[in-house]
Amino acid sequence: MRTFYLPLLFLLKSLLDFTPCTAQAPTAGLLAYWTMDGNFNCNSPVVITGSNNGATATTNKSGLANTAMAFLNPSTNSAQYGSHPITSGLNFSGTQNFSFSFSVFINPGITHAYGLYDNNLNYGGPGVFIWNSNGFIQLHFNYKNLSLGSTNGGLNTGSWRSITCTRNAGTLRIYIDGLLNASGAEGSSAVNYLYPGKFGTLWFDSPGTYNYAGHNGKMDEFRIYNRALTVQEIGQIAAITLPLKLGDFSASTTAQGIDLNWETLSEHNSSHFDVEKSTDGIHFLKIGEQKAAGSANQKTRYHFTDGQPTGKTLFYRLRMADLDQTFTYSRIITVNTTFEKTALRLSPNPARDVIQAQYQVLRAENVQLLITNAAGRIVFRSNKSLQQGSHTFSLPLLTYAPGYYQLSIISETGRISSGFIKE
Repeated sequence: MRTFYLPLLFLLKSLLDFTPCTAQAPTAGLLAYWTMDGNFNCNSPVVITGSNNGATATTNKSGLANTAMAFLNPSTNSAQYGSHPITSGLNFSGTQNFSFSFSVFINPGITHAYGLYDNNLNYGGPGVFIWNSNGFIQLHFNYKNLSLGSTNGGLNTGSWRSITCTRNAGTLRIYIDGLLNASGAEGSSAVNYLYPGKFGTLWFDSPGTYNYAGHNGKMDEFRIYNRALTVQEIGQIAAITLPLKLGDFSASTTAQGIDLNWETLSEHNSSHFDVEKSTDGIHFLKIGEQKAAGSANQKTRYHFTDGQPTGKTLFYRLRMADLDQTFTYSRIITVNTTFEKTALRLSPNPARDVIQAQYQVLRAENVQLLITNAAGRIVFRSNKSLQQGSHTFSLPLLTYAPGYYQLSIISETGRISSGFIKE
């Protein structure tokens, strides 16, 4: 199976000299690494080899056989799973920070909980599972008997997703495809490790697994660290997990409507892009489709015009599909159609993962975008050729340290700047 790299990460390639094809997963603090190449053998400095209970070898994100593990979610308490032995090295408690990182493919039709990893979750230990009890597909990260859930729309079925869960000084965080999705406090229960850890199911003491708690899908590349991974490291792992690389994605307001422009840095077995629009940022409708290149190792540019941009604020995203029918969504671009002509608008502010800049061009001209930090050092630079109209740029902030920054647009007629805070 192939999926698409979410674009906030891919901008790092073209804008911040980030090179996904050579990215490596971090090794500092790596306690265990199960490649899941048809088994639960461990490939890490401390070998914690697991055992298999009915899970089967399957294809990974690239469609290669025997490179991931598949788990059924039957209507009995005999779910397929893998396990690792009880080991003090993975028995986190007290003030110990840790991270789980893996990729997952979720089959459609969720009727009950999908277990992904359970190391004595019912006894205060950590666990990760999927459930739709709140009316949408939700990833849950549980520790010390308190569960953190991902946001509505954060997950979808039918495509590979990169998941990282971190515990850092009492705070739990969920990252999906390299981006922070949710954060919250851990629980307060005491932790006891009485049973082996499980992959692909939720564990109970007796008679075994919870009823209806097996994972219905695939898992691959499961890593456990004895520290909280940084945002940059999480982005590196996602770069490896999600191989199709999407570059720039921007919007421009012209006399013909809203022009959407995007580029891929490389493609493999890509099928098409569905262009979707929303007036509330939640409910999206397909307004067009663009055929993809299929396979390419160089930049490929795409263009689509929304000829009926009705509404004060419009939201656009891409549904990016492969030939094998897997898909994922891009980040959302926001366009304010009543934008003040002389202003530079930044949102959100403060920003965390990405900041959007909307700028009005009164005539066709070349401009330069600069971001400088509080010390005045340039941390980002990009040249653009713009036509008359309003333009929206989405710029990633994943590698920036928290603090104050200033975004400037330098044109042939002058310079306009606005400050923002990176959280």
